[in-house]
Amino acid sequence: MNKKPDFYMSSVDYELLAEPRRCYEIKRISSKSWGDLMLIRIDPPFEETQIRGPEKKIAEIIIAPRHVGETLYPISNWPLFVHVCLPAELRKESQWVIDTELGPFQSIVWAELYASEEAARNKKM
Repeated sequence: MNKKPDFYMSSVDYELLAEPRRCYEIKRISSKSWGDLMLIRIDPPFEETQIRGPEKKIAEIIIAPRHVGETLYPISNWPLFVHVCLPAELRKESQWVIDTELGPFQSIVWAELYASEEAARNKKM
């Protein structure tokens, strides 16, 4: 992929996202109760062993702002704290379900979005 990432994702809370992942916006989507969300592609993708999902790589996920008043359109602050969501059927034990125009998704981890890879590596708040 030659396109520059739109932003980077990392997490101070979860080992799964300790190393930054490049993020590419695919589509703006909506939820009646959550507002605007974003379908993104992450690189590298999640491995099934990391999330106990199906035996495949998961590159497309949905992100939703974690805090009231924060937005993805435009990104209101850096870092932006988000829910990282997978299709509901992949994570039945998760408690957070977000209904979207693409169907139900479940929050699997919390993460932060950063404007640069350097900020994501250093977890600069």
